[in-house]
Amino acid sequence: MMKIRTLIILMFCGLLLTSCSRSAKSDLYTIGFVQITENPLLDEARSALIATLQDSGLVDGRDIRIIYRNAQGEIANINLILQSFRSARVDMVITSGTPCMIAAAQAFRDIPVVFTVAFSPEQIGLTLSDLNVVGVYDPLDMEYFIEIIQTILPDCHRLGLPYNPAEANSRFAAERLAAECHKKNLIVEATMVASSNDLLQTSQALVRKNIDAFLVAADNTVALAFDALVRVSHTNKIPIFITEPGEVRKGALAGIGISYANWGRESGALTASIIKGQTLTKPLIRPATQKNIILNFKVAQQLGLTFPPELMQKATEIIQ
Repeated sequence: MMKIRTLIILMFCGLLLTSCSRSAKSDLYTIGFVQITENPLLDEARSALIATLQDSGLVDGRDIRIIYRNAQGEIANINLILQSFRSARVDMVITSGTPCMIAAAQAFRDIPVVFTVAFSPEQIGLTLSDLNVVGVYDPLDMEYFIEIIQTILPDCHRLGLPYNPAEANSRFAAERLAAECHKKNLIVEATMVASSNDLLQTSQALVRKNIDAFLVAADNTVALAFDALVRVSHTNKIPIFITEPGEVRKGALAGIGISYANWGRESGALTASIIKGQTLTKPLIRPATQKNIILNFKVAQQLGLTFPPELMQKATEIIQ
């Protein structure tokens, strides 16, 4: 299926390159928007960003033109999409997903690159002085993340982390998570997932290591096969904690992290200011501000767990 999607992307980008070479650029301010994969949370952030542009008087098709492309979870597709944006002579690139931000920051030095739903360039080792990027990033507060886990599972000792080291965002999250767990005298069993097809086997292997919980942190590969992890979680009564709160609806026990809708709105405000030529307030690369805690009461019952009353009072949402 992924190979078919890649072929479709290749064919589409080829057609776009041809059409762009035959026609003049639109008079509207043109934005190329690239998203790493199909995902409801990423879609939520994108919708919020576009809604913020509309609220600022920048309506797609009237005041601006947005070319939206999805890489379908394939890193190789990102550069193809960016090449099509170059041929379309876009005025700005917006990225959703850390791999898209990295590629666009390196490919476009002459037009603005605005990123959302990503880590900051500095977090993943890029030198800001060489880049033409602004955006809103995930501060990845792992201290808070672990604090909530220990509130729910005070006796937890060993945590299982499936992750794809090929993703810069996933590597960074795994490193931050391991460092924080070390401070708390917790053991992290980190197991590599080369593709989403490997997640079922990887999660079963983690179960055999007697983990007390699964952790999922900023990993697109794991997100693509999240249902497989949920099946293993529920079968073995091992809870999942995730840094993307919205994914709790798919079967995780708790999500602790950034509000994707607010993330999109904050990125949209930056985007609108750039298009209107307004002076941006510093910092130009800033952390997302609104944290969410979403708890799944139904999953807690299935796993034989309870949430402390004080945590339920702090929760942004409790799924019944």
